[in-house]
Amino acid sequence: MPPTVLHLISRLGVGGVENQLLLVARHYDRSLLHPVVCCIREKGEMGREMEAAGIEVIALGRREVHGFDPSLVLQIAHLLRRRGVHILRAHQYEASLYGRLAVPVAPRALVVCSFHNIYRRRKWHRQKLNRFLSRFADRIVAVSECVKSDIVRYDSIPAEQVKVIYNGIDPADFAGEVKADQVKASLGLPPHSRVVGTIGRMTPQKGQALLLEAIADLRKRMDPTLLLVGDGPLRPSLERRAQELGIGDRVFFVGLRRDIYPLLRIMEVFALPSLWEGMGTAVIEAMAAGKAVVASDLAPLREIIPTSDLGILVRPNDEKSLREGIGQLLEDRGLSEEMGKRSREYALSRFPIQKTVSDYQDLFAEIENAERRPSRYSCKA
Repeated sequence: MPPTVLHLISRLGVGGVENQLLLVARHYDRSLLHPVVCCIREKGEMGREMEAAGIEVIALGRREVHGFDPSLVLQIAHLLRRRGVHILRAHQYEASLYGRLAVPVAPRALVVCSFHNIYRRRKWHRQKLNRFLSRFADRIVAVSECVKSDIVRYDSIPAEQVKVIYNGIDPADFAGEVKADQVKASLGLPPHSRVVGTIGRMTPQKGQALLLEAIADLRKRMDPTLLLVGDGPLRPSLERRAQELGIGDRVFFVGLRRDIYPLLRIMEVFALPSLWEGMGTAVIEAMAAGKAVVASDLAPLREIIPTSDLGILVRPNDEKSLREGIGQLLEDRGLSEEMGKRSREYALSRFPIQKTVSDYQDLFAEIENAERRPSRYSCKA
């Protein structure tokens, strides 16, 4: 049996972090690593999907607890000992907190903590804990240079301890013919509708309310259809706002979906008007599907769209800039199509999941070599 890499995560509902974990676990070289996923709470939809893909999922079934739960440290430590875990990779703050505390009371494992978002608000207790617990991590991974900068700046962790590994997409998920008319019909969209779309959890971060305002203004001269993929606490208020703006018949809420590629293919423009991001994997997915992108001009998104020929970046929280960016692409189909072709080539070559997995396996090898252990994980994409 190859050495076990245990991925520790708080939840396994549908989300960007969870989907990225599934992709990475699916693409490990199984002759080198045996992936196991441990969820602090219930398995959730993504946990069941992981099991269907042949990945073992352990659900600790813990309830939401306000404050620190020392029994969870012991439960994770027992799991590490019982399964002889060689590598612990913890995702986000909660899993990294409990995972790092469990390691000293279990046989020594390599510890890699992954962080997927910037500090939106200063959380002093988290910063102090992350700083203290950094001694129990062999390396910290940030999904973008911007996230790394926040970790170094606010957690006072040496830059050399933090490595940037970008999220990836599976090129195979963005290939094949899509019959746009059939997809539109299945969603109830008019066959000749010009679709502007976005994908994301319906929270203030993702800026869907701003997108509704922009579409309402654009409808006066272009009559676009808006496709909103995702769910979340703001959905009822967004549905009400669409009615208030008089565009209820042109806004389609399709909820959580796993068939992302067909939905992207029917979009003429993909928009991501986020107020903040850690990376913005949805933009990479849209680019891989060959879509022209309009996104907020945020530091992490500039890492994905480094030049203006790959997408349009607009001022965050600015409806006029967002409207103009979308309008430019709707008015000039030649520009939109050419941008989509260039962005597809770029995304597939820059962000394949095979490179992401190779970077992690190389990182494990680097850590092991630093501790003078025989390297067993290095591989090239």
